[in-house]
Amino acid sequence: MKPLSPIAIDDIQIFCRAVESDHFTAASISLGMTPSAVSKAIKRLEERLKVKLFHRSTRVMRLTEAGQRYYDVCQDALRRIEMIEQQLIHHAQPQGTLRISLPDSLAIFHLIPVINDFIEAHLGQLKVEIVLSTSYVDFMREDIDVALRIGDVGNDQLIARPFDQLEQKIVTSPRYLAKYGTPKTLADLSHHHCVGLKFPGMPTVLPWRVDEGRALPLTHTVQYSDPLGALTSVIEGFGIIQLLDFSVKEGLNNGTLVELFSDHRPPPLSVNIVYLSGYLPAKVRVFIDHLFAHAPRRCN
Repeated sequence: MKPLSPIAIDDIQIFCRAVESDHFTAASISLGMTPSAVSKAIKRLEERLKVKLFHRSTRVMRLTEAGQRYYDVCQDALRRIEMIEQQLIHHAQPQGTLRISLPDSLAIFHLIPVINDFIEAHLGQLKVEIVLSTSYVDFMREDIDVALRIGDVGNDQLIARPFDQLEQKIVTSPRYLAKYGTPKTLADLSHHHCVGLKFPGMPTVLPWRVDEGRALPLTHTVQYSDPLGALTSVIEGFGIIQLLDFSVKEGLNNGTLVELFSDHRPPPLSVNIVYLSGYLPAKVRVFIDHLFAHAPRRCN
């Protein structure tokens, strides 16, 4: 069987309107077309289908048997198309489940209040799932909609939208300094208890960087996979650590931490909002808009 030419939805819509209007002229008025344009559309359908759709005379226009069958099917198909379009338009509103991946410390110290406000603003529309992780995120496998990541993303299938910049600070506790003394130079750190961070999936401990990004050659006394555990250890007087400033801000303010080598801070690290390239669902878009509008940032 010879395949038909591609279906012309516009011609089918004109045909159905002509049937419902009982006349080409009435159909043309409702469609904002000329009667001849309506007539040509019907002719194209008849030539394509190799059947006559209407019995026409100067006074009467009625469907043929084939035309009636065709109209019944086309009317139902157009109704279904309109229904799915309405559903898709509705889907453009934020709804469903939004899965957000955040580094633990960034969430706890920085973003949870802002995310709580977002959840409250979309109660009944969105269910929010927060996945706390410092490791690499496989968006497809883990069904993640949007993530915040510190540093380079390194994946061309992802969009990384710059969101903020964070400083790193070398800190310790007064208890540690009272027991072990204060290092005077960066080189002195090699004689102190340095606490390292090594996140799951990372081959080595995170280097401490100073000045223009130079890595310090250090041997870490202990390594943690969680910044909160490492910070607790330091506050309790165990050692010295380099952490992002938002996680040590409270300790510096209340005196449980002190900063060392503030004149050797490295360039700030970038924070990116990360999502899959391509179509951006409404639930992701409104979340990103909320972060830019309400989250505390240095880059405004």
